[in-house]
Amino acid sequence: HLPKMNHFAFFRLIDCEGIVIENFQVDSCWPCFVYMENCAYITVRGIKAIDAQYLVFARGEGCHHILIEDNLWRQDPTGTMWKVLNWEEIHHGSHRYFNGGLFGSEDISGGVVIRNNTIRDAYNAIRMKANWETALGRHNVNVEIHDNTFERVRDNAVEPEGAATNWWIRHNRLKNIHAWFSFDRVGGGFWFLFGNLGWFDEKPGQFHDENSGGKVFKLHRKKPYPDDPP
Repeated sequence: HLPKMNHFAFFRLIDCEGIVIENFQVDSCWPCFVYMENCAYITVRGIKAIDAQYLVFARGEGCHHILIEDNLWRQDPTGTMWKVLNWEEIHHGSHRYFNGGLFGSEDISGGVVIRNNTIRDAYNAIRMKANWETALGRHNVNVEIHDNTFERVRDNAVEPEGAATNWWIRHNRLKNIHAWFSFDRVGGGFWFLFGNLGWFDEKPGQFHDENSGGKVFKLHRKKPYPDDPP
């Protein structure tokens, strides 16, 4: 389940503005370290963390202008998720509690900047969900993801769900990522992706795992994409 207000979080922000959380060392805050609901102008910076389903999770249309920068997050310090566990076990099975990210959200307005972070041994890195029926042009708008390092990510480095409008994904480094950018069944646009550098030198999972990487894009057109250039 996605984190909610009644779940544990070290910082729980409700209807807040203008808060900076920085320079913490974090260990095993489940499901998340920072949870926010209808908050604006929030910065999370300089965190060194291991474990957690999400390091930061935001919920609600009132969430906007969120800055996530200069953080180091290693979700699974044992490396078991990358080397041993089956992809499907984590996605929908007995280890699905790993199915999170450095930053996650549901139905937020947008205005999110994620930069200069390092994410290692994670299932996802950035996962932002929006309800397609109400989201287009309203939720998941104006997102910048740049100059991050993603390493050993078992599923997706960047994954919007439902809708995404005006996303800029640039100059990231991606090493051993199952699928870099997932726009599977996502509507909206425009999406600008450039200057990203990625490579594989290690295959994840066991020999029998059918989802062992990799691809640059995941695209399955169920919802309308833009037809014309901006």
